[in-house]
Amino acid sequence: MTDQAHQSRANKPGSAPLLRPEHFKGLRTSLGSTGLAYSSRIGHEDREESCPEIGETDADMRAYLENLRSARPPSKVVVHPLTPSSRELGDLLKSAEAGLAPKRRFNVDLSMPDEYERQWTRDSADDDDSEGQALAAVLFDPVAPIGYLGFSVLLFRERSKREVDLTFMLDLVYVMPDHRGKGFGLDLSVACGQILRDLLRATYRAVPAGTTITPRVNADWESAGGECITRHLVDCLEFERDLLREFGRRRTVRVNAVDVDAGY
Repeated sequence: MTDQAHQSRANKPGSAPLLRPEHFKGLRTSLGSTGLAYSSRIGHEDREESCPEIGETDADMRAYLENLRSARPPSKVVVHPLTPSSRELGDLLKSAEAGLAPKRRFNVDLSMPDEYERQWTRDSADDDDSEGQALAAVLFDPVAPIGYLGFSVLLFRERSKREVDLTFMLDLVYVMPDHRGKGFGLDLSVACGQILRDLLRATYRAVPAGTTITPRVNADWESAGGECITRHLVDCLEFERDLLREFGRRRTVRVNAVDVDAGY
């Protein structure tokens, strides 16, 4: 859709959300009647494409990824799988924590809902709009669930100012204790990086002409692993921003640098 067409539609705000299924065409993530959807196997090529910061040099990173490829099959990451349910997943994770010393346990209840939020919802005011969804990206090895990343997406826009904030709020990154140190956290990070990049690209496609988009990442770190994953997700968004600035065809749409609010 051209910027001129977007300009015409922007003068007639309706009840539909800004993001719609057509904005995700050709992307790994989709949007439908149950909200955002994503399902992908994460293997060597995905890890290489994501270029994670591992080791001191590129050679260190390549050696780590090669060792990981030979050590185990690809994992799988699914947003809101049919099974396990959110409640069943919570019970599995709590059982995995039960054998640990109290100081080493994660409180998985903090960000685990009773049910997956299976709807992309919109809240509209006179001049402000917000829409979004709480998501759980569930990690499988490659059949049994072994962890997840819980986060929320909020797209907020002030129509009069032609500004859109695309905010990702990270709640909890978790891998079961007996699967830690095997690269599963990396796979979860790679998958969620794909989702965040898709959401930024879909937003770029959806906004009216002349809009400025500001991607934001918010997180409270409780471990070095959470910090590494957050930084990787920020890098993924910055990479997508660079692609849009260089190859995007919507010259009147600006994408700001990623704003990060994260710390211990």
